[in-house]
Amino acid sequence: MDDSKRMQQLAMAWTKAQPAVAAFISSMVGDFHQTEDLLQKTAAAVVVKYDTYDAQRSFTAWAIGVARHEVLAHRRASARDRHVFDEHIIATVADAFAAIESEFDPMKQALAHCMQHVTGRSRRLLELRYAGDLDLPQIADRLQMKPNAVYVALHRARHMLRECIRQQLNKPDHP
Repeated sequence: MDDSKRMQQLAMAWTKAQPAVAAFISSMVGDFHQTEDLLQKTAAAVVVKYDTYDAQRSFTAWAIGVARHEVLAHRRASARDRHVFDEHIIATVADAFAAIESEFDPMKQALAHCMQHVTGRSRRLLELRYAGDLDLPQIADRLQMKPNAVYVALHRARHMLRECIRQQLNKPDHP
C-alpha cells in the first residue's frame, strides 16, 4: 500500500478515535491544557508508530495504548505532584476506555442524526454551550437573553435531543 493511502487511512482512523483518546487523557490529567498538550503528543506518536499498528485490533484501543504511554511519561516528568495517578490506575482506566469505546458508536450516530433536525435558536444554544463551552450567563450575554430564558431553552433543546436519541436507539433497524 502506498504512503498516501496509508496516511489517508490513519487520518480517518484518528478522526474517529480522537474523542475517546482525548477523554482518556482528560480523565488521567484533569487539566484542559495538559490534556491538549498530551493529545498533540499522542497524535504525533501515533503517526510515528503507525507501522506497528495491527489492523486486526481496534485502532481506538491501540491509540489509547499510545496515549497511556504518553500519560505515563508525563507522570514521570511531574512525579513530585501528589495529584498524579499511579501506573496501575492509569492502566485500569485505559483498559476500561478501550473496552467501552464501541458501546458509544450507536449513541454518537443517533446524536448526529438528531442534531440534523435541531435548527435555529436551539441549535445555536447547544453549539454555544457544548462546542463553545460557554456557561449560561455567557450565552445569555452573547444572545442578549436573560439567563433564566437560556436555561429553559437549553432544557427544552436537551429534552428534545434526548427523546430523539431514545427513539433512534429503540428503532428495530438500529444496530
